[in-house]
Amino acid sequence: MSNLNLPQMTNFLLDLLPKTGDILMSYFSSDHLSVRYKSKRDIVTEADLAIDEFLQNNLRSKYPQIPILSEETYSGNFADYQNKKLLWVIDPLDGTTNFSRKLPHFAVSVALVSDKKPLIGVVYQPVYKNLFWANKESDGAFGNGKKLNVSKIDRLEEAVVCSDWSHNLKTHDDTIRIIKKLDGHVRSIKMMGSAVSDLMNLACGKIEAYHHIQLMPWDGAAASLIAEKAGAKVTDTKGGNWNVFTPGLLVANKTIHKKILSLFGRDDGRGNFFRRRNLLA
Repeated sequence: MSNLNLPQMTNFLLDLLPKTGDILMSYFSSDHLSVRYKSKRDIVTEADLAIDEFLQNNLRSKYPQIPILSEETYSGNFADYQNKKLLWVIDPLDGTTNFSRKLPHFAVSVALVSDKKPLIGVVYQPVYKNLFWANKESDGAFGNGKKLNVSKIDRLEEAVVCSDWSHNLKTHDDTIRIIKKLDGHVRSIKMMGSAVSDLMNLACGKIEAYHHIQLMPWDGAAASLIAEKAGAKVTDTKGGNWNVFTPGLLVANKTIHKKILSLFGRDDGRGNFFRRRNLLA
């Protein structure tokens, strides 16, 4: 890491990601978008694949020595990537279902990861032309050139919390239990279909917390660093250490984070509100 030029690599991404906008918007405005199912609930469009190819070609051309973990081309075994000293982690289109239904809540995400921790995170939202970034050496996180700050709201009853369903149907009962724990204690619970965009809203102070049972590495790698640099606390769903290969994620401003853990039942002194296999039992 000592010989990495993080500002230079960040600037490369800041120049690269907005170029995905024209590509994505041409598909977004089309009435003939090709869509296929990767699994029962998970789809991929020709736009996902076009952006994936564009990003991978450019990253390999500029940094051929750094391997790439991408949603659309990964091997199916995260063990192949977890021990990489350096790794690009990319989501060419987070919020594919939204995109396919012409809903604007989607984003492109690229992170540089070292030893499972993000060093650089850059996110672009084509519809809004929002460009977000942070790196480990930066003094804060930024969106369209302005410094980002998480919400200062500290009362749980005023908090807006975002969550979402995993593609793994076996986790849905656990998600419902969590929503029931939150219901009646927070102002609003939203499910908007893009973890990356939700976390950018959190970094901008538009929501107070984001929680998910089972994310993939590309969902949180870049966005979590941006949120953290904007002042959020980033942990796993037990309040413990998080890395990009940790499935569960809880991100919030520091006061709300503590109160959500308390609400979930932080009764063992270690923040473990999951009770072994029975979540929130």
